[in-house]
Amino acid sequence: MSDKLSPLDRASLNAESGPVNMTIGSLIFVEPGPGVTYDAICQRLQDRIHLVPRCRQRLDESRTGLSNAVWVDDDNFEVEWHVRLATLPSPGGRAQLMRQVGNEMSRKLDRSRPLWEIHVIDGLDDGRIALLIKMHHALVDGASALGIGMAVLDIEPEADPVEPPPDTEEERPGLLLRQVRRFAIKPLTKAQDLVVDTTSKVLETSPATAAADLREAADVLRDLLRDRPPAVATPFNKTISANRAYDCTSTPLDTIREISAATSRTVNDVLLGVVTGALVNYLRAAGVEPTDLEREPTTLVPVSIRREGETGGNRISVVVVELPVREPDPARRVEIVGSRMDELKSAAV
Repeated sequence: MSDKLSPLDRASLNAESGPVNMTIGSLIFVEPGPGVTYDAICQRLQDRIHLVPRCRQRLDESRTGLSNAVWVDDDNFEVEWHVRLATLPSPGGRAQLMRQVGNEMSRKLDRSRPLWEIHVIDGLDDGRIALLIKMHHALVDGASALGIGMAVLDIEPEADPVEPPPDTEEERPGLLLRQVRRFAIKPLTKAQDLVVDTTSKVLETSPATAAADLREAADVLRDLLRDRPPAVATPFNKTISANRAYDCTSTPLDTIREISAATSRTVNDVLLGVVTGALVNYLRAAGVEPTDLEREPTTLVPVSIRREGETGGNRISVVVVELPVREPDPARRVEIVGSRMDELKSAAV
């Protein structure tokens, strides 16, 4: 089976040149157990990978290059090639894990193979196992991102039964949707409900609707780029190399919700306030006082523009919001960035 690349697929692949790496990563922590060994994960993928046919396909650029490239089934597909095992050096703390993640995310995916990898990382000082899932941006949409997660993880300890591989090519597209719907009848968090809902709509969207959404997205991007001043000079606006460095932190969602309730702002507004505070700390650590900046830095934020009662297709826009790094009070930062988001979302609808 072969499929044409979408315009977005080609755009993300064309963008990947020199030090630019269009790989998306997800780091998941799991408790050790018999189902979290290298062999068990490989077997699990082997049993479920047919749910996500794209994850068995590679790029074929043999015709006239990327402009007419297609996705084709990889006749030499081996799950074991895509699943890598790594052990952190002692003491196995956050520094060692982030160095491992940075090393792996600095390496581009092999275009002669399906564009994904799973790295099983042990040796963590708390005994857990880390799963680093790498996927190319061209591979990732609502269906494939959820599908690869479903191929590895279950929401509950007891695994759901999985439909066997289809007998015909025509049966393949509906497999993942049926599996997602099976998940949907279980008690899920709101976030999981949202992913399932979005994935179902992606799978049910017609080509005409998808094309219309793509044209709308292009219009939005043109509007964003029109008449925008150059990015404000900051320590991270410079020529990049192929090397990537990562770090992570964790905050209880209940804490974010408490701040949201206390400030009468959304959870997303609070998170943007947190990002602003982190940027303030970064700038000062780099010797830059935020009040000395010519303009406030900006960031790109996706927002839903779906109207009440509207169904079908994805209704997503993006806005560029200025982050109030000059404001010293964290609570005021949340209020300011929240008010700016309100105005931008109103204009986007």
